[in-house]
Amino acid sequence: MAVSVNSTLTDEGLSTELRIFHSVCSITIAVAGTVGNSFSIYRLTQKGRKHQTCNIYLANLSVNNLLSSGIILPLIGINSFFTGWIYGTAFCKLFAYFTYTNVCAEMNAFNLLTFNRFLKIVHPKTYNSVYEKTRNNIILIAVGWLMYAVVFIFPATDVLGHFGYDPDKNYCAIKRKDNFAKIFAVCILSTTVPIIIFSYVSIFCKFKKSKQKIADKKPDVGKTNTGIQSKQEMRLLRMIIMIMICFLVTYTPYMVMNVVDPSMDLAGRWIHTAATYISWTHLFLNPVIYTLKNPMK
Repeated sequence: MAVSVNSTLTDEGLSTELRIFHSVCSITIAVAGTVGNSFSIYRLTQKGRKHQTCNIYLANLSVNNLLSSGIILPLIGINSFFTGWIYGTAFCKLFAYFTYTNVCAEMNAFNLLTFNRFLKIVHPKTYNSVYEKTRNNIILIAVGWLMYAVVFIFPATDVLGHFGYDPDKNYCAIKRKDNFAKIFAVCILSTTVPIIIFSYVSIFCKFKKSKQKIADKKPDVGKTNTGIQSKQEMRLLRMIIMIMICFLVTYTPYMVMNVVDPSMDLAGRWIHTAATYISWTHLFLNPVIYTLKNPMK
């Protein structure tokens, strides 16, 4: 398809086959993610469920995923039918700003959900004091969004870092050679991975102690201060395992590729592109895991 050079940021590097791969993957994941997350939001905001604290954070995560699948991926998919970036320079920066803000807010939503489950199971008394007020929940979610919305103003205005069209990715992103990108990636990993590991290790230890009390048939087993009942413990345990598997399977290839081979010289564009879309598959896997496996109490 021919597009005016004046309205695009062009690059002849992408082959027709790779652009087709981009379009098929992005549109397929966009449709599945939009349907899945729309259903999740509907389910989580039904009367009775919207007042359950955990579901507030599940809905927040689903909104993040819906924005990615309903806006970001369709734009990438449409752009893949053309050579270069068809939406213009100004929208290139706006697209990158929105994409990075939403993706980072999603990571923060994942942290909030993880921490919510951690307090619920490991420290139920603290959980009640933190989450019983609606205002606290609103503040936690709002801060996660606003923090990244402010941070990415810097590359959007070229003050620190730079948003531009990346022909290897076929969309606008932070330039790979910017120190801002490297520093920010380290900050994201250092504030996300430790929280997830610590929280889930603590949860598993709590489960182990609880199961040991059941095995020992102690008389106070029914009064174990975990904040949940045995059937819900098992459902939550299965959910945690699925979360960890989903996280490792979808994100690990993408993270490894970007750390080991940021310039795409070793693995090439095809491997990097495949890793990118594997990471995007969480957009329709998350609603399945969180809405079907998460305990409702």
